[in-house]
Amino acid sequence: MINLAAGFIIQFFWDALNSVLPYADFVVCNEDEAALFAEKSGWAKDDLQGCAANLSNLPKLNDKRKRTVIFTQGKEPTIVAIDGQITLYPVLPIDKSLIVDTNGAGDSFVGGLLAGLAADKPLAVCIAAGQYCASKIIQVEGAQYPDTPNDFKW
Repeated sequence: MINLAAGFIIQFFWDALNSVLPYADFVVCNEDEAALFAEKSGWAKDDLQGCAANLSNLPKLNDKRKRTVIFTQGKEPTIVAIDGQITLYPVLPIDKSLIVDTNGAGDSFVGGLLAGLAADKPLAVCIAAGQYCASKIIQVEGAQYPDTPNDFKW
């Protein structure tokens, strides 16, 4: 898995990024990073679904599984592309008044996603776990977690 994680990786480490992409079964980023990737690739930067589909079909060395591309978009649906096919996963709404700090939302999403993958859950459940973690972290100041996150059910 590779998390594009920050626009500067795409802008300043393009060749290095492209050298590791063939090894990536999963590619994750947010909408801003996806737009930068699309633009740098010569694709339409305002067509994130097209970018996800294209990225999912780039050359990949491990042919035992298809590449899964995941673009988070805040409150907008999470875009998932596998073999060029797009699936949208709606995000459960959160009242704006509950949002305190969006720092760490992407990392929290990836943490929930990875927990689901490690537990061998279906992809839809993994996406839900990622969205859940992101929704919790944006409701607190800084990167922290509750003692017992008891309202998520696998």
